[in-house]
Amino acid sequence: MNLTALIPFLKLLKDAGEVSIIGPPAPDNENGIESSCYRVDGKLTYACYRKYVDPAASGTDYQDYLTGD
Repeated sequence: MNLTALIPFLKLLKDAGEVSIIGPPAPDNENGIESSCYRVDGKLTYACYRKYVDPAASGTDYQDYLTGD
């Protein structure tokens, strides 16, 4: 089953305020991070973390970011 077609529909419903959807937050227009950079839990993916937060980040730095340390 292809869920890709449902994503824009669910986004419209969420923006309308009628439905509460659990998932990654919509990207902020202020910082310019695209929505594909967010994981299901709302954290950035490793590639986007390196691109937008810390270009010199290692895997350990990213794991610290995921755990909140």
